[in-house]
Amino acid sequence: MTREVWTDIPPLQVLARARQFFAGPDSGYAGAVDGEGDGFVRFRTFRGTIAVSAIAEPDGRTRVRVSTLRNHPSIPVFLTLLRGARV
Repeated sequence: MTREVWTDIPPLQVLARARQFFAGPDSGYAGAVDGEGDGFVRFRTFRGTIAVSAIAEPDGRTRVRVSTLRNHPSIPVFLTLLRGARV
């Protein structure tokens, strides 16, 4: 399952927010960073792996793509927070 949204938040901030949301000390999702690189971070959770990528688009916005093999109820919540967030 792959979902995409566009946001005004820069890619590095998107990835930082993903780390906090899925694996931060106050996160309810019990995730752990399982890999990361330029433009992506991958988490291991009790429901499987979640991969988040953030790519700067030519129009100045950031394309955020979240992929997982299993339905994970946190993904729509995270993407909704990004759409409504301010930089």
